[in-house]
Formats: sequence, C-alpha cells, structure tokens
Amino acid sequence: MRAEQIGFDPLDFEDQYGMDPAAARKEAQAARRVVAKAKEKEGYEVKIWTLTGQLRKYKEFGVPDGRVRSVYYLSTVKR
Repeated sequence: MRAEQIGFDPLDFEDQYGMDPAAARKEAQAARRVVAKAKEKEGYEVKIWTLTGQLRKYKEFGVPDGRVRSVYYLSTVKR
C-alpha cells in the first residue's frame, strides 16, 4: 500500500501568477479538486483536507515572508 500526500499552497499561486489572496485560495482548491479526480480515476482512495493558520516564515533562503494562510492537501492510498 503506497500513500502519498500532495499540498496546494495559495501563496505559490499568489507569487507565481500575481493573484490576489482570494483568487489564489480558489485556484489552489480547484487544482486540488482536479488532481483528486485524476487520482480517483487511477484507482486511488482520496481524502481532501485543509491545514489552517500556517505561517510561511521565509519566501526563500534569507528572505522573510511572514504570511499566514490555509494550505490545501489531499492524501491518496492505492486501493
């Protein structure tokens, strides 16, 4: 049985695509749904969940960030 955990961080969408926080949250959730459906079609059991109040201390090495957000996850197990 192989388990996998995949995270979708809204801050990645904000930084890469210049989205505002609300749009980035929606995009992260939508990306999670797309991957969840694809994994289910491949025969995986999928659980979606959210980890709230996560602090990103650093944007990159030596560059402070300090933003707090919810990170969206999915866990998969091969059936």
